Amino acid sequence: MTFNGKTLLALYLNIEGFTSVFSNKSVFVGNIFLVKIVFRASMLFKILFYALFLKKTVFANDWDLNLEQRSLPMDNKH
Repeated sequence: MTFNGKTLLALYLNIEGFTSVFSNKSVFVGNIFLVKIVFRASMLFKILFYALFLKKTVFANDWDLNLEQRSLPMDNKH
């Protein structure tokens, strides 16, 4: 099942609580359950992806910062 931009926009607006401005309301209502599942799965995937990505970058930046601080002398406060 493929979604075009109009269908995705209509389903997104319905999830956000707005009324549909498109004419094909039977398909619109029929796809709501499927799209809510797809929407929640995609949001969960994005959250997991960003969590792993941010965790990786934060650890990398922390490691770089530690290396940078180790290379500086201890009395670097002005």
